[in-house]
Amino acid sequence: MGIVDIIELMAENGHAPDEGCSLFGIGNDETINRIQETYLINRFSRGRSAEKFVVGPFGSGKSHFLNHLIEVAHNLNCVTAKVKLNKSVDVTSNYYIFKELAQEIQAPNSKRGVKYLLLACANKVKSDAFEKYNSEETANGKLSFWISGLEDSDFELNIFGRVVKQAFDAYLKKDKEILDFASRWLSGEFNNKEINKALNVSKVNKNEQNLFAKRVGLSLYQLIKKAGFTGTVIGFDEAEQGFPKNSKKIDQLLSLFQSDINSINELKNGSVLILYAITYEIVEKMMQFPALQQRIQNPLPNMGFKDGNTLAPIIYLTRPKECTRDDVANELTKIGYKLIDLFYSEVDNEVTIPKNEVMLKIKEIAIKISKIDQTASDRRAMVRATCTTLIYLYNNDFLKDFDPKKFTEEEENNEEV
Repeated sequence: MGIVDIIELMAENGHAPDEGCSLFGIGNDETINRIQETYLINRFSRGRSAEKFVVGPFGSGKSHFLNHLIEVAHNLNCVTAKVKLNKSVDVTSNYYIFKELAQEIQAPNSKRGVKYLLLACANKVKSDAFEKYNSEETANGKLSFWISGLEDSDFELNIFGRVVKQAFDAYLKKDKEILDFASRWLSGEFNNKEINKALNVSKVNKNEQNLFAKRVGLSLYQLIKKAGFTGTVIGFDEAEQGFPKNSKKIDQLLSLFQSDINSINELKNGSVLILYAITYEIVEKMMQFPALQQRIQNPLPNMGFKDGNTLAPIIYLTRPKECTRDDVANELTKIGYKLIDLFYSEVDNEVTIPKNEVMLKIKEIAIKISKIDQTASDRRAMVRATCTTLIYLYNNDFLKDFDPKKFTEEEENNEEV
């Protein structure tokens, strides 16, 4: 996807694009760098895992943050997935969440889905061996040896090793049917009679599906690490305000959070970072849930992530209280300038309006938006206003005046949905 395509998409709805967020960090670069160093490099090298909660209101940049970090993780040879937890997903069920994850999981330079992940794992083992020994025969031998030991590996779920070994054996034998069956089972089809018979595995009782799916997921993270990838980064995004509102469902959701956090903390040789993009409302509920509260409190009192405590489990995307209107205007201006730089890097010869003239216009827009709205959602309003201006310029070679209030009003309406 080209720069103009990305800008056009953001002009339409202000949402973070699935690709390209690392090109314009909207103030997240320092935060991303700290997570990269502490978790994706240092903690992953020790086989350890962690979880973070990215918190902010609608339009504050949570999705952008997740997409940015996922792009960074891919560049560090991590397997990634971004799962949108919208209203069509039962977010109180580990089973249904896992099925969404299985569809979205992706190795670097590969397609999404468990089947392609398995192929990427096999290629990773083989390519690492070839790089070390410079021999195709030795590389094939190392892959076969690696596969032979999977069934006896200490995965979170014992049967996982047997199924995944069948998948890789089928890959070596070019048996597409068994490879497909194993991939589907590993993606959550635990009770398909045809698949179970072919793989010689038992049916999973419905009341055991949630725990079973969670252990398959944990085992998958271990397999990814075992194949030689740096680790796994998973982003769960509360898309379209998809989390439940009634108290019973919220309690179930919080119990799921607690269970997942415990599992991740206890995971051996998994190297996974789980991020949840959520709103203040959910955090407040979490703080009222005693067992979960202990897990999400900062290890250093009165020192949050933005104060330099990278180990803090919650990352707030809101601005500090002492932030002035000038500070807001400067931040919005930087967002606009970054987008202008990207735009002109691709279309410099296609427009006649000088770049500095566009920068003056965008700075004017940033100042106006900062006077209208000083909430975190003004970032999205700024992105939409800037992208709309740039796309109009691209299509008409003319710098048109847009009323910034129009974009802030649209953000307010979206907040109410």
